[in-house]
Amino acid sequence: MTYSKKLKTFNIKITDTGKDFKQLPNEILGIDEKTEVNQAFNRFKWVGNNNFIVVNEDGLERHFEVSEAGFNEIAFNSRPLFNDIEGEEWRDWPYYAIRPNL
Repeated sequence: MTYSKKLKTFNIKITDTGKDFKQLPNEILGIDEKTEVNQAFNRFKWVGNNNFIVVNEDGLERHFEVSEAGFNEIAFNSRPLFNDIEGEEWRDWPYYAIRPNL
């Protein structure tokens, strides 16, 4: 996945060819004036070849499947105590890589 500064969008690329596959809608993963690009990446994780999870700044986690047809939301979840234990930890490091499972 890459971020286009010009278009201000996240794009999924095909690994083998490097070509753009799909553009993530801002409703799934976007940034605003108070969020940096790496902070958005910190809240994203691939969980399979076609599946990923993303958590928003308030702790709402969404699981998506991506295909030629677009994005299909498979499930959603609320992460308990998302910003209450260590503060907004996703701003400094990848949430899914370092955070222990709850």
